[in-house]
Amino acid sequence: LEDAVALNARAPDDLLPTPDRGRGRLHLTLNQALPAGGGTVYLTGSRQDSWNPNQTDIQYQSGYNNTYKRINFGLSASRQFDQSRGQWDNRVMLTVGIPLGSSPRAPYSQTSLQRDSTGAATFQESVTGTLGRDNAFTYGVNANHSRGGGAESSSTYGANASYALPTTTITGSASKSNNYSQVSAGVSGGVVAYADGVTFTPTLGDTIAIVEAKGAKGAIVSNGSGLRVDRWGHAVVSNLSPFTRSSIGLDPAGLPPNVQLDSAQGQAIPTT
Repeated sequence: LEDAVALNARAPDDLLPTPDRGRGRLHLTLNQALPAGGGTVYLTGSRQDSWNPNQTDIQYQSGYNNTYKRINFGLSASRQFDQSRGQWDNRVMLTVGIPLGSSPRAPYSQTSLQRDSTGAATFQESVTGTLGRDNAFTYGVNANHSRGGGAESSSTYGANASYALPTTTITGSASKSNNYSQVSAGVSGGVVAYADGVTFTPTLGDTIAIVEAKGAKGAIVSNGSGLRVDRWGHAVVSNLSPFTRSSIGLDPAGLPPNVQLDSAQGQAIPTT
């Protein structure tokens, strides 16, 4: 259904099959929780056929995840058929995640090590976190180093941050590698006009829901970082899944003492 919604927006001539367009997809997922403290194991597999009979995408992945005290770790192995080389590409990855502190907003560190069938090895490290009562400010730093597999060793370092204001989102990032340096900044937001008025939002996706809570100015919307009900009692929740039931909630912690919500939770199923 999600693909049908996307195709419905295209021109009629663009709906005809092309050789590289997907024709059918079969996906299988198995998850099993082990006895208490034993973690979970999973297995996924998919096969996607295109209108070109010589192009078939086949992937398999299996893994194990568990938690020891406050440390999250996982081991996975994947196999994907490489059409260009006509052979299988195998990968093994180990990930470890550790909160750097005991507070709810403590930075979170995630480390991953990956090796593939060509002999290439990749090391990735990232630290992310949020600040503010409603997590309006988010930040992250990252580092990446790869070597082997017939390619030169390379390293990349970067940092990013964003701040969600009531009507806009301000973002900035910087990165540096062996061959380039990059700095960027941006301001984004959206305007939604509908039958009952116009509202502004710091983020705007393809599928949205409009929250109407008259008199609830300042209430925190749990579906987005820094998202609050505006002075007119409106808020826009973005990036919902089409034809899927989604829960939308309001946190009364952001309301004045003399305001009470009749209901702090609602359901939405975007269809058009």
